[in-house]
Amino acid sequence: MTKNELKVAVFEHDIVWADKESNILKVKEVVSELTDVDVLVLPEMFATGFTFDENLAEEDNGLIINCIKSVAVKSGIAICGTFLARENGNLYNRCFFITPEGDYHKYDKKHLFCLSKEKDLLTAGDEKTVFDFKGWNIALFVCYDLRFPVWMRNSNNMYDVIILPANWPDLREFAWKHLLIARAIENQSYVIAANRTGYDDFKLKYSGNGMVLDYTGVMQSEFRGNVKIATLNHEKLMAFRNKYQFWKDAD
Repeated sequence: MTKNELKVAVFEHDIVWADKESNILKVKEVVSELTDVDVLVLPEMFATGFTFDENLAEEDNGLIINCIKSVAVKSGIAICGTFLARENGNLYNRCFFITPEGDYHKYDKKHLFCLSKEKDLLTAGDEKTVFDFKGWNIALFVCYDLRFPVWMRNSNNMYDVIILPANWPDLREFAWKHLLIARAIENQSYVIAANRTGYDDFKLKYSGNGMVLDYTGVMQSEFRGNVKIATLNHEKLMAFRNKYQFWKDAD
C-alpha cells in the first residue's frame, strides 16, 4: 500500500449493554485479526450502548480511552469510536480518534438526538474537529449530525474523509443510507460510517449497514470476515475535485 492510499476497516458489533469489558474485548479480538489496516472505525457508544447513565461516564484518562490507546499503539492501527465522557461536571457524547503514536483527537457531538434523553442530559459540542493523519485531512462527526448538512459542509475542501460512528436503528434505515450518500456527493469526500448491530436495551433493532463511500457516493467497502474493508485513494480524490470544481460555487 502506498502513502497515497489509506486502508480502513469498519467493525459493527452487537453491543453488550453497559458492559465495557466485554465490548472492549470484542475490539481487541477484531484488531488481532486485522493486517495492513490504517484505521478501524467502531459504532457510536461502542463500549456501553446508547445510554446516558452517569455511572458509566468516564474522563479522557478512563478505562475506555486507556484500553483503546493501548490497542492502537500495540497494533499500529488508529481507532475511532465514541464514549460517554465526563468533563467539568458535564456529559458529552465524545468521538475519539487515537493514532498508533498515541495521539488523541476528539469531537463532542453537536446535534443531540431529540427523540431520546441525550438532548436533555448531555452537553452539545460547538467545535468541528479536522486533523491530519498520514497526509489525509479527517473530519469527525457522530450519528444524528448526519441530518444537518450545513454543519457538515466541507468548505474549501477542508477535509478529505468524514468518519461517522452511529447507533442508527433499522426503522430509519432508508434515511441512513441516502443521507450518507448525499454527504459524500455534496462534500466531494470519502465517508466512513460504522453502525451497531443487534438490539439495544430499548428493544430497537440495528443491522449495521455501515459503509465506506467514495466522493461520488459509490460503495467501496466489502466484507472480510466480520469487518468491512476499503482502500481510499488520495490521488483519485484530488483528480476528481480538480476536474469537477463544484466546491468553488458553494454558498
